[in-house]
Amino acid sequence: MRWIATTLCAACGAALLVAARALDLRWFELHVLLPWYYPWAPSWVPDVRVAAAVCGVVLLASAWPLGRGLARSSLAGWLRILLAIALGLATSGA
Repeated sequence: MRWIATTLCAACGAALLVAARALDLRWFELHVLLPWYYPWAPSWVPDVRVAAAVCGVVLLASAWPLGRGLARSSLAGWLRILLAIALGLATSGA
């Protein structure tokens, strides 16, 4: 179970690094930019690229401890977390 959780965390980190590599101004113009909404690429596009790269590196660096922690968790713990999320969403009206 530990290697599955570790591999999943590392794969998500690697996917974020690949996404950070692809998220440049040209990609934004092709996939996101609406000419009638944004006449030019906003100034925050490079910040998204940096944030994706930082999150990817952090996730890759912490894949082993996260995998170990996820492998040690129990079903009851996951159910408590899911219940808290569901109750929070119900309270917020989302």
